[in-house]
Amino acid sequence: SSRNRTAVPPYDKLMTGTSFTISGWFRANDVSGYPRLWSSKTGFQSNQGFEMELSNNSKTTASARGASQNAITVTFPDISQDWLHLTLVYDNTTLTAYVNGVQNISGTITAVGPTSEPLSFGSNAPGTEACFNGKYDEIRLVEGAQSAKRIAAEYANMATDGFLSCTGVVSTDPDMPNLESAA
Repeated sequence: SSRNRTAVPPYDKLMTGTSFTISGWFRANDVSGYPRLWSSKTGFQSNQGFEMELSNNSKTTASARGASQNAITVTFPDISQDWLHLTLVYDNTTLTAYVNGVQNISGTITAVGPTSEPLSFGSNAPGTEACFNGKYDEIRLVEGAQSAKRIAAEYANMATDGFLSCTGVVSTDPDMPNLESAA
């Protein structure tokens, strides 16, 4: 269902496959299936867009991918026990993941491909696949590959200007009202 997501229209600069950084705070109520923390893909097999998808029923691992199924696996503390700060730095074919301000893993992916899909938080782009059941806050999307020092400072301060920043905690609980904001 698309009611468990927040979406923004496509951001033109992300459709070029160049460098950008996306980050946010997350806390799960429960994990079932393969919920997306964020995605501009119609499905994990899509050759367009990018996403961060929790592993099947896992509260401690996720797959981060670019324009293909190739992914890097990010491990982290139990996302249902406390707030978790996740950052992905896409730099053409290199994807680096940070957990709570510290580099976790870096690997090679297929560069982000152009897409006309919205950027969704809480599900895949059209809102048709497993939705994230939890809360997210302080979502940021910025052009360019942010440095490790900047990411650590953002984690420590939680107050860096970004492209998109929620002003309050957004819940993706299915009993909450529709949060979709995509045009």
